[in-house]
Amino acid sequence: MWVSSIGFAFGGGVFGGTSLEPGARLRQVPHSRGVCPWAMGCHVGSYTIVAGRVGGISLGNHVMIGPHCTITSFNHGYCDMRRPMSEQRLTGSPVIIEDDVWIGANCVVTSGVRLSRGCVIGAGSVVTRDIPAYSIAFGCPARVKGTRGKAKEAG
Repeated sequence: MWVSSIGFAFGGGVFGGTSLEPGARLRQVPHSRGVCPWAMGCHVGSYTIVAGRVGGISLGNHVMIGPHCTITSFNHGYCDMRRPMSEQRLTGSPVIIEDDVWIGANCVVTSGVRLSRGCVIGAGSVVTRDIPAYSIAFGCPARVKGTRGKAKEAG
C-alpha cells in the first residue's frame, strides 16, 4: 500500500508525529520481526520514495529525510540473459535507519544498508555501505568524512 500525504491523517497510531511533504511516497511493508517500520517524529521530504518491497525498511524515531531521496530494500534480477530484467525475481535485504538520522536532499540508500544512530548523510550521496553511529558521510559512494560533535556547524 502506498501512503501519501493526501487524505492520510498523522498524529496518532502507526504514523504518530510523522510528517510527509507533498509528493512523498512510502511503501509500508511489515518488518520481519513484527516491529512497526515507521516510528515517531519522522519527517519525509517532498518527492521522496521509501520502498521496502522485498527486504523491508525500518525507521527509527526522529529521522529526517530530505526531498527527492530514494530508499529501497530491493534490487531487480539481471543475471538471466534469456529473460527481460523486468521479469526476473526481485532480491532484497532490510534497510535499517536508526534513531536521530538526517539524510540530506537527493540521496539514494540501497538495499541492505544500516544507518546507525545519529549519523548525517550529505546531500546527493549514494549510500551503499553501513554508516557508523554519529558519523558524517557524503559522496558517491558515501564515505565517512567526520564525526558529529567534532565537526564545526555552518553558520
